[in-house]
Amino acid sequence: MSLSAKIVYPYQTDYTPDFYHTIRMNCNYVVDGLKEKVDSWDSRNPIFIDAPTGSGKNTFIREVCIPRALQSGKNILIVSNRIALSTQQKKMIMKDIDSPLIETLTEKGIQKQEDFGNVRIVTYHRLKAFADAGENEKWISRLKYVIMDEVHFFTSDCLFNEFCGGILNMIPRKFWQAVRIYMTATSSEVLYPLKEAEKEKYHQLDLKFGAYYEPRRIIRYFFPRNFENYKVNFVKDSDKLFEQISNTVNEKWLVFVNSKKTGKELEEKLGNKADYIDADNKNTEAWKAVVNNEKFDKRVLITTSVLDCGVNISDPQLKNIAVMTDNEVSFLQMIGRKRTQDKEKINIWVVDIDKNTAEKRYAKYKELSDWCYKFDCCKNTGCLNEFLSKIWSAEDLRLRKLFGVKNGTVFKNELADLTITRREEFYRKICDGKTTFRREVCRWLHKEDVLMNKYEKLFKFCDDCSDKELEDEECAALCKLILEACEEKSIKEAQPKRMDSLGIQALNNRLELLEVAYRIQSVNSKWIITNTEVNR
Repeated sequence: MSLSAKIVYPYQTDYTPDFYHTIRMNCNYVVDGLKEKVDSWDSRNPIFIDAPTGSGKNTFIREVCIPRALQSGKNILIVSNRIALSTQQKKMIMKDIDSPLIETLTEKGIQKQEDFGNVRIVTYHRLKAFADAGENEKWISRLKYVIMDEVHFFTSDCLFNEFCGGILNMIPRKFWQAVRIYMTATSSEVLYPLKEAEKEKYHQLDLKFGAYYEPRRIIRYFFPRNFENYKVNFVKDSDKLFEQISNTVNEKWLVFVNSKKTGKELEEKLGNKADYIDADNKNTEAWKAVVNNEKFDKRVLITTSVLDCGVNISDPQLKNIAVMTDNEVSFLQMIGRKRTQDKEKINIWVVDIDKNTAEKRYAKYKELSDWCYKFDCCKNTGCLNEFLSKIWSAEDLRLRKLFGVKNGTVFKNELADLTITRREEFYRKICDGKTTFRREVCRWLHKEDVLMNKYEKLFKFCDDCSDKELEDEECAALCKLILEACEEKSIKEAQPKRMDSLGIQALNNRLELLEVAYRIQSVNSKWIITNTEVNR
């Protein structure tokens, strides 16, 4: 059988309506939307809080869930995926519960401390050891809530952490008696594997007194995303990014690099203007400033993904965020580190990925995907042993994370396979010319119009506003788009002196010249756009 025959799981399987009961919220902050609902939650239906960065997910845990647990004499477990985030959480919670530890623990002591009485805070890497420890059994039995913060961890880290799948599958089994609350701002990749982990135990019909109950489902609260205050810019490479940083002397920059090598090179170029943080130097002054004060001192902070999740930066001087990443989850997490005020504008600088780079990355993911397919084709012990021998002889560290041995049996990192399949498909579309990296970034930010020409923007405006009454500012925007599209199409302006006061007929004449199948009508002194092809 050809390797190309491998089944590719469609993206929409993440949004399985048969298991997620999605409730779209009409407010911006989690506390406002959920504080009245929390008392109705129980362990039968897990909770998924799907809310953007800055919407107060952790504020909701601190102000609503922790007090509820303490008032009922129960416990609460909070799990996070980065030491920086965990440290920030611990400091805030120690203040909330008046813990005396806040006066005695050093910075390293806080990082190591997990036990705060009725509240415990651990990382995902420590969760299995915590759950399996016999001395914790009684404490776990009194849990009211288990909070899985930044739950996208399972698909973001699975390529280099082969235990992600095991940890995810353990959660419903170990904490079945507690209300499990999953939270993230970037849910697109984790919805499907989370469904798979929960459904074995909870997606079933209960039989009680002869009557069937509704299937248990994950209740997903979806809060709106708004990227209006973000302006996206693209640069060719890190050299061009360096030029942009050098040209902005009064604004701070947060730069996420894709490797330690790139980070150190950029730090060297910028000299004393920049600090650099990665997983190996997490206790520097720059690190402490971010964790303790939510800001950094120098004009530029360069970092790897060590700071990409949950950490807040509230510095008003931070106006520019640069990213070097190729997937939606990392991208949105990185730009979400800045906590913005109302109408505060942020420049996003994205290092572009050209077709040549895309082809190399596609080849890399296809190679890994082919290994997964070869594993799936093994039907007996002899075949698996031969497969394992090939892996070890290849001496490829990527394969050591993709496949492992447990109790003498070869197993595949299923989450990594799913992630590889996604990324292979992403780059396949770019290589086939079906999309570009720039278009995908704009789609992530709901800014598809950024790369549209004037004519495309005009058509989209007419399509979006068809058959509705336009407000004054929308009328002005329509006039501007029509004139810009005419200029773009080199249509000579017949009335250049009257361009600021064109009437409906003059604008419709221009729409006809542009061959746009929409016309403007006046109904009760309001403009309405109608599609002439539909209304024939």
